[in-house]
Amino acid sequence: MIEKELKIKISQQQYDLVKDLFNWDSKVVQTNFYYGDLNTVEINSEMTIRIREISNKRLLQIKKPIAYDKSIHIKEEFEKIVDSIPLSISKEELKEIAGVDMPDVSLLGKLETLRFTSNWDDKTEVCLDKSQYFDCIDYEIEIEYQDELPEEILTILSKNCITLADKVYGKFARFMRAYLKKLHENK
Repeated sequence: MIEKELKIKISQQQYDLVKDLFNWDSKVVQTNFYYGDLNTVEINSEMTIRIREISNKRLLQIKKPIAYDKSIHIKEEFEKIVDSIPLSISKEELKEIAGVDMPDVSLLGKLETLRFTSNWDDKTEVCLDKSQYFDCIDYEIEIEYQDELPEEILTILSKNCITLADKVYGKFARFMRAYLKKLHENK
């Protein structure tokens, strides 16, 4: 599956404002358990390997980047239902699911997100996220779309002083920055 997302990192005040701008169809807590190669952890943030848990259902997801354009992220996503959160995932399983050649990966930590979702139309979702990991809390809007990004959503946001940034890092990249900072502080 190809995933297209526009990511907008926002402040807590903007988060509170956006809560009132859309009609939210759902509210969930999702936990992402991130994996990486402990030997090359500083350079392996191009691909996301995670288990996403929502309501005791778990999906092993592998996201391979296809393209980035400022705050638009396009990735190929592979997934498989799993029963548990293992401490490691073998290179054979990664190859079987996504055809990637990587070493075994280990659990690095988790990021928990409170997500509000608005189904804009049958091809577009607006998600409002508050994420917590290590000592960090951050906020973002993700607009997931299939064909074209609806300009009306961007108009609503810009009328409320929420604009696109030159580059926005995804949750895994933000998690990895905090992970590496914590790793270096503990040395």
